[in-house]
Amino acid sequence: MKNLSMNNLANSPLIRNATHDDIEKMKNLVLSLVHLVCDETMPDWFADTLSEKSFFTRISSDDFKHFIYEINNNIVGFVAIKNDEHIYHLFVDKAYQGRGIAKALWQHTKSQSSYSQFSVNSSIFAVNVYKSFGFQEIGEIQNYNGLVYQQMQYGK
Repeated sequence: MKNLSMNNLANSPLIRNATHDDIEKMKNLVLSLVHLVCDETMPDWFADTLSEKSFFTRISSDDFKHFIYEINNNIVGFVAIKNDEHIYHLFVDKAYQGRGIAKALWQHTKSQSSYSQFSVNSSIFAVNVYKSFGFQEIGEIQNYNGLVYQQMQYGK
């Protein structure tokens, strides 16, 4: 994937609804970053949520919205929100992290929801990213069958 400067990001970014045609690329993006989510090996139950079948089910469901961030027709990030108030996935390609893509996806997601409160089970790696969006930590770090996360909330 081509490495773009900040100036080039402004030239051709696009946030759009995900389609079934995006499933393989979304799945591969998550799999490339799973080491940031899982402590050691990926738990089987979590791997099942990353199958093409699971992505297909979520994209087909009225309970989920998926937004893709594209640059020059390449998916470099995406967000999935459940029930308009829980961030289910938010991933940005490693080569594009730190360039405001996650923030743009978050702002787009907020603008598409009628809710003012949101929740997320953040990977430990992403806690500071969510804090920069205005999320606050709730309670202690959790470990659910091999997946370590911090519950966070936005708005009150």
